[in-house]
Amino acid sequence: MVQILFGSDPTKAPLSINRWGAGTEVLRSQDSGQPASSAFFGFMKSSKGQSVLAMRSELSNEKSNGTHLFEGVISRVDQDRALTTSVPYKSNQDFDLNQYGEAEKAALHELENDPARHIGHVDGAAGQPCPRVGEFLTTVLQLMSDATAGHSTPESLCYIYNTRHYTATLTGVQPVAARNVHVQLHANGGTLDRAYRHLQDAHFEVVCHETGTKTTFDILLGTEGTLRGTPIQINYQPNWWFQVVLNLIPNVGPPNTPGQAH
Repeated sequence: MVQILFGSDPTKAPLSINRWGAGTEVLRSQDSGQPASSAFFGFMKSSKGQSVLAMRSELSNEKSNGTHLFEGVISRVDQDRALTTSVPYKSNQDFDLNQYGEAEKAALHELENDPARHIGHVDGAAGQPCPRVGEFLTTVLQLMSDATAGHSTPESLCYIYNTRHYTATLTGVQPVAARNVHVQLHANGGTLDRAYRHLQDAHFEVVCHETGTKTTFDILLGTEGTLRGTPIQINYQPNWWFQVVLNLIPNVGPPNTPGQAH
């Protein structure tokens, strides 16, 4: 099982921007150990803002209307078919990433009870161009493992998500001797400082075959001990004004952190 939770902290973000999402992917194996199927559940705060001005307008509308747009998705990929359904919905509560449990229940409720939901599918020969059952999260996990194992690049793996075909490519890996990471944990001044050594900077590219859309991101990986293959930092910048930097936070915070880091 692979889980990811990412987004902005409205107590720290400019304009109190609250945009976030979460996903869980489960890969089930046969008795032989070969992957048999995967399932994915996720949801995110919907946003169409492609500029600071558009984001300001979205935030203003949310505040005046008292409604907040989310979207939930569930998908499953087997060896002979792929199924998916997604549901956009409105919430009168503006959940943030610190309210994952409540937001998860709301998303599951909408996915289960929306009478207008549509189930998309890829069956038989249409799914044969990609024989893998893993979806995005486990595909990237495999490429991360291959990066630390020293596989040659570029290395590509296909996957199916939301009834579309994708190819994820590990385009290159560069050694990083050392990296200091500073994280502002909370608006009340909690900080986290860590020094890491002997890392790898792995570069990824994801292409959707149906639309031609290309996405790139970088993952800084540990190479030694318990951090081997662990993402220390993830960098994703979809446009000039918006950048996502995800940092590893250990279970126990340093002395200058009030309370326990999580």
